[in-house]
Amino acid sequence: MTEVHVNPPPTTSGDSESPDADVTAELAVARSGKAKPSRGGKGKGSKSRPSGVNARVPAPKPEPAPKPVSESTAARGVGKQREREQRRLARRVETLEADVSKLETELAAVRADLVGDHAGDWQKLHALAERERELDALLARRIAEWEAASAASLNPAPNSSD
Repeated sequence: MTEVHVNPPPTTSGDSESPDADVTAELAVARSGKAKPSRGGKGKGSKSRPSGVNARVPAPKPEPAPKPVSESTAARGVGKQREREQRRLARRVETLEADVSKLETELAAVRADLVGDHAGDWQKLHALAERERELDALLARRIAEWEAASAASLNPAPNSSD
């Protein structure tokens, strides 16, 4: 890695302890990877800081305590949560109804193919029978899910605080 040497810009006051000189010197040290040169003795007014610690950074502000929630605000939040849950259940019921309809149509088509002439093609017959079993099982699961979602949307769970 090539070493980069940066000379600090001249300060107007001639003070080598200015914040700009400090930052520039630290930047040069960080880029070069060499130790930071000493700035002199521990005379009056000079403070020693561990490297990497900047005394000018303000301490983080403490977070404010959470405000107490009133009963009406809490009840409103619970009511909104119930409404969201009802809307979610209604969307789920609609989705399941559409799935059931598609599965019933596909199952009817597969059953019609099973009844039709196979021309002795046992592999095709076996594949159709397997597909019919898969669709029938999937349809039964979707109908069970639809029944559960419909019941939940019609009979919402009571709130524990009611």
